[in-house]
Amino acid sequence: MFNRLHLSQALYLSASSIKSWLTILIFAFSVSACQILPTETQVAKNSGFGGTGKTADKTTQMASKSGFGGTGKVASNSGFGGTGIIGTITEFGSIWVNGIEVEYDKNVKIVSKVSDNDSLQLGQQVVVETDSSKKTPWTQTIHIFYPIAGQISEVKSDQIVVDGHSIYLNDKTKISEGLELKVGEMVAINGYPDGNNNWLATRVNPNPKAQSIYQVTPDFKFSNKVKHILIETTKPQLVEFNKSFTGLPFNLIESAGSSHKNSERYLLTADVNNGEITRYHLHKHKKAVLDQRHSNTSGFNDNPKLESNDLKQLQELKEVQELQNSQKAVLQNQVEQVKQVQDIKEQFQIINDVKGSLINKGN
Repeated sequence: MFNRLHLSQALYLSASSIKSWLTILIFAFSVSACQILPTETQVAKNSGFGGTGKTADKTTQMASKSGFGGTGKVASNSGFGGTGIIGTITEFGSIWVNGIEVEYDKNVKIVSKVSDNDSLQLGQQVVVETDSSKKTPWTQTIHIFYPIAGQISEVKSDQIVVDGHSIYLNDKTKISEGLELKVGEMVAINGYPDGNNNWLATRVNPNPKAQSIYQVTPDFKFSNKVKHILIETTKPQLVEFNKSFTGLPFNLIESAGSSHKNSERYLLTADVNNGEITRYHLHKHKKAVLDQRHSNTSGFNDNPKLESNDLKQLQELKEVQELQNSQKAVLQNQVEQVKQVQDIKEQFQIINDVKGSLINKGN
C-alpha cells in the first residue's frame, strides 16, 4: 500500500508538472502564431460604370518637345535614375507618371505603333527607362503603349467594342479632339484590363495606321541597367507582367472574382536583378502617388502597401511556420500525455477509495 500510495503521489506531481509545461507551451505557441504571413488588405469595390455621355476632349493637352514646361510643382525625384517606369501620363512639365516627373529634351525619341508622328497626351500609357547616370529621372526615349488598337464594332453610352474587346469609358476617360466614336472607326486604346476581356480606357486615340493590336503588357524589355521598376497595373495584368519579370508569387498575381473591382489600379514598386524581382511592394496606386508627390523622400512609403515580400523575408517566414508546426506537434503529444496521466490518476483514486472503504468496514 505504501508503494502504491507513493506511486499515486508521484503520478499526481508528474501530471501537475506536465500541466505547467503545457501552459508554457500554449503561451509560446500563441506568441509565435502572431508571425503568420499577413493577409492582403481588402480593397474597396469599384463604383461601377454609369452612362458618361462622353464627348471628345476639347481641351486636349499635349507635351512640348522640350519637356521643361512649368507646372509650379516641385517634387523630390532623386534616386530614380536607372528605373523602368510604366504608367499613365497624368500631368505635363515634363511628364508625370506614377507620381514621378520624368524630364527629357527636344531630341527625345517618341515611339508609337499607330502613328509616325504621335505626340504625348494626357491619359496615354508610356514606357520609360531613366538614365542611370543621372540623379533625377531623365530619358531619351518614350514608348507610347497601346494595349488595344482596331476597329469599333459597337458603340454604347459607356462602352465601345474594339476587335471583340469591351472597352468601358467613364468621366475620367479622355478622347482625342476631333475623334468620333462610331462603328467602323479605327482607334487606339490606352487602359487597363479587369480580367474578363473588359478594359477601362484612360484614353481613346486615333489609329492612322489602321493597326490591329492586342497586348496586355508592353513588348518592351528594360536593359540590365534598370535596378528598380515602377509599374501602374491591375491584378489581372500582373499575370502577364510576371512573364517578363519573374519572382512574383502566385497568391499575389492571381485574379479576383469576375467583377469590375478588378480594374482597381495598383503601383508595383520593385527591385530587379537581371529580370528577376528580388523585392517588391504593391500599393494602392492613387494613395501611393499622392504620398510620393507630397513627400520629400526619394522613394515610396511602405505604409500604404497591400503586399510586401523579399527573399530573406520568405525564408524567415518559412522557418517560423516550420517552428510553429513543430511546436504544434509537441503540444499535441503533451496533451495526450496529460490525458493518460489523468486516466491513471482517476484509476488510482478509485482504488484508494475502495481500499479506504474496506479499511473502514474492517474497523
